[in-house]
Amino acid sequence: MEKADTNRLRSLAVNGLVVIASLAFCILLLEFIVFRFFLVAPDFPKLDFVDNVLKYKPGQQGVYRVKNEIESTFNINEDGWNSRYDQYMVDKDPATFRIAIIGDSYVEALQVDYNRSLAERLEEQTENGRLQVYRFGISGAALSQYLHILRREVLRYTPDLVVIVLVHNDFHESYLPTPGLYTNSFLRIRTAKDTIRGELQPLKYQQPWYSFVRESATWRYLAYRQQVHFGLLRDVIFQAGKVDKKRYEANIDVTELNKMGLKNRLVTEYVFERLKEVCSKNGMELLVVMDGARNGIYTDVDQEHDYSNNALMLNKMVREVADKYDISFIDLHRVFEEDFTINQKKFDFKCDGHWNDYGHQVVAEAIGNFIREKKWIQNDNALVMPSQIRKVQDSENVRSDNAGP
Repeated sequence: MEKADTNRLRSLAVNGLVVIASLAFCILLLEFIVFRFFLVAPDFPKLDFVDNVLKYKPGQQGVYRVKNEIESTFNINEDGWNSRYDQYMVDKDPATFRIAIIGDSYVEALQVDYNRSLAERLEEQTENGRLQVYRFGISGAALSQYLHILRREVLRYTPDLVVIVLVHNDFHESYLPTPGLYTNSFLRIRTAKDTIRGELQPLKYQQPWYSFVRESATWRYLAYRQQVHFGLLRDVIFQAGKVDKKRYEANIDVTELNKMGLKNRLVTEYVFERLKEVCSKNGMELLVVMDGARNGIYTDVDQEHDYSNNALMLNKMVREVADKYDISFIDLHRVFEEDFTINQKKFDFKCDGHWNDYGHQVVAEAIGNFIREKKWIQNDNALVMPSQIRKVQDSENVRSDNAGP
């Protein structure tokens, strides 16, 4: 009897080792062969924390991929930002008009090639190359962090114009705890009983012990390329049977907007007032640009165009606060709406809600048009009309097509 038990245990141990070895082999096969040479995982830049500002480690290049639709190159410069400039220069030629664009993943723009974001498209609108556009974008940042980036990072480059690019989740994420590996490394606004109580300074970013897992090809392929939302899977498992009454539009739960309305406005006023103070003190113009509720434009549902409901309530609020502090404002919902009516081209990807190449072009043209109207740039640095750029590009494409092999 004892011998039979021993043989059974030995058999179970051997089978267990075979299973473990098989799993290890599969994991290694996926990690070092499949997701590196066949189903290629996207690259993603590593983070850095310098002078109390979260950015990326300098000198990184790679290819960002999502599904089979997005395959774009990024270039993290010596200052830690995705840009066509290998380094931002502190000194500036007096004849050069410099623009700093601050935002989150829409300004970071990993979804398009590093030389085709709204910043580079805006630079294309000059005849003499005397327009410089530096961008300061990082995924997950909110309105409060834009103020921090302006204070701690942008001022050293003495821009003539600061452009703040807002999206709809920038408001509540400025004061509410936000899930994420590094969100505590962003500036937050401290609120209590519907009042502003000050600022919560960023905590130093430190890589978690399990960062090697997130940097693996397997994780990058599943989380970034295939957009597997592990948090969503967790919620499905642990909250099975619960009724979810949330309704998302423009990446926010619009059922919560009325409840958060007062705090959203208080935080926006607090940050806008300080953005204006910093820019005025340093002789810089300030422009706020806000994304539209693009799905409503595509579906042409009347309710989605109502500024008293859903995500556009935030666009309306931002306009009101911008007017209060005499800040220039572009509502991209109107811009996108007009362009889509004429061209019927979407501004984002099928697999990703960020702006696509065309979306960045339209935003750049809207900013360029606004600058022309404001006459912020002198005649010798005049912006070329976007129609002229398209005409030149079209003629170059024709010459290229006719050139032959």
